[in-house]
Amino acid sequence: MSWKVRVRREADLDMMTAAIWYETRRSGLGTEFLGALDTLFDSLAVVPHRGPEIRPGVRRALMRRFDY
Repeated sequence: MSWKVRVRREADLDMMTAAIWYETRRSGLGTEFLGALDTLFDSLAVVPHRGPEIRPGVRRALMRRFDY
């Protein structure tokens, strides 16, 4: 069974801002960042309880390559 990952509008804007920042550091890095996010979201859809619960109903999942 696979769950649906929901991203709030504010978080989506934050991710796009981060992607632009990474892209200014190196061409293509912003795209790699967004790809890594997609991979993380796919993983969360399969294993939604991955990562510690930081407050009731909210869990944190960190990315390995990007400090995000």
